[in-house]
Amino acid sequence: NVVVRVSRKVKGKHRKEALRSVSVTTETVEDNGRLIVRVRSTTTWPDPAQVWVNIRMRVPRCDGALVWTRGGNVGLVGVSGAVQVDNGELGGHAGRIELRTDKSMTAPVALTTDKGSVIYQVGPDSSGQFELIGGDDDPPRFYSDTPHTQTLSTDGRSIKATLHGGTNPIVLRSGNGLVKVMVINNPVGYRDMTN
Repeated sequence: NVVVRVSRKVKGKHRKEALRSVSVTTETVEDNGRLIVRVRSTTTWPDPAQVWVNIRMRVPRCDGALVWTRGGNVGLVGVSGAVQVDNGELGGHAGRIELRTDKSMTAPVALTTDKGSVIYQVGPDSSGQFELIGGDDDPPRFYSDTPHTQTLSTDGRSIKATLHGGTNPIVLRSGNGLVKVMVINNPVGYRDMTN
């Protein structure tokens, strides 16, 4: 499901031109038995903050994700494998990232944004070496239902922790926003509305 949006600031015949300036391509490939879905949107519009794309994908299996975007929310639900998301502010719109999955997350994960919350919500079978770096005004938070969490250090702006002795790096960073990890039962169904 791909929806192209244009700012209300773009008037009249320019709206159609702005819509036509957007190109969205998708590609599904298999690499070493892994299913990879690539989505790319580009625009030739002079002010990219006035034109954006909302993408919603449902895939039967996802072995990992790589997302680069600006000025919008990224939500990953039910994913597994290696995940890398690089988001950020564009045109005054923050770049929030939320990952919620009941799959065992045992591969590397990097979720970074310059502005917006970063939420990482996984089940108790996940593992990793966590590094959480929060914004200046919002210290990171780490909550786990499992007794297999070892907090290595915290200085109020960052947290380092190990879950289940994992060696896979989990790096979560926001330049200006909440960074939160929740290791809980039913991580997909639970939505914390305080973030």
